[in-house]
Amino acid sequence: MLQLPEVVKATDQLAKERDAGQVSLFGGGDAAPALEVLLTEVDEWPLSQKLTGERETLGHYLSGHPLDPYREDLRALVGTDLGELDKLWSGAPQGEKKGWRPEVGVVIAGQVVALRRKGDSQVFVQLEDGRGRIECSVFSEAYTQMAPLLTRDRILVIQGGLREDEFSGGFSLRVRQCWDYAQLCANHAQRLSLRLDMRVPGLWDRIDALLAKHRPGATPLRLDLLLKSGERGVAGVLDLNGPKSVRVDTELLDALRAHPGVRTVKVAISRPWAN
Repeated sequence: MLQLPEVVKATDQLAKERDAGQVSLFGGGDAAPALEVLLTEVDEWPLSQKLTGERETLGHYLSGHPLDPYREDLRALVGTDLGELDKLWSGAPQGEKKGWRPEVGVVIAGQVVALRRKGDSQVFVQLEDGRGRIECSVFSEAYTQMAPLLTRDRILVIQGGLREDEFSGGFSLRVRQCWDYAQLCANHAQRLSLRLDMRVPGLWDRIDALLAKHRPGATPLRLDLLLKSGERGVAGVLDLNGPKSVRVDTELLDALRAHPGVRTVKVAISRPWAN
């Protein structure tokens, strides 16, 4: 993408030379000059930028899913993904009446991919995580409170009642509470853990400069360091808190994961629904 202007310029020049009779289309006359474009070494696009471009051009994601960078942290937070709803349902107790099943209280996470309103009393939110999809219903009283969070592409954590959907044959969810995942990172992050390969030249200087932009903060750090010692590598763990603690947000997590030498980025988040 960075070189497209140069490529267009070079091919335009070739076209002008051809029209001027300097280059033959059928091999006669002077040979076509070699098209030379110098490619600059640049960092890979962030995953979010690649996925946005893929959806805009192809209509779907190709390189991954927007939840991929946060999938392990979300699973640690809610304990499941949208492809495992049948396990949550089958493990719930049966109702007193034969054939009747009460709603099952669950907490799930996913990205908002669609919204639709039914009159003034109900809003339906399609939630998807790359492994499953579910429609969540929000009634008027709850919608008034949650409306600012119910926007397309936002990653939400939702607490509600899981039930069988008679029409689709799958499941639906009645929403009781929801949280923006980005806000949970900012307000409920208990610890940020990084696994760093210190054998990569200059890694710590770059990571420390990035972390410094997110200080002061309330979230302590745990650094799992791979160090070079002679011919064999050694490892060590370092905990940083107090003035070295940071403010955690999804932008920081994305920036850390983009650095070569950062092996793992994990954030432990407390569960506000458990209080």
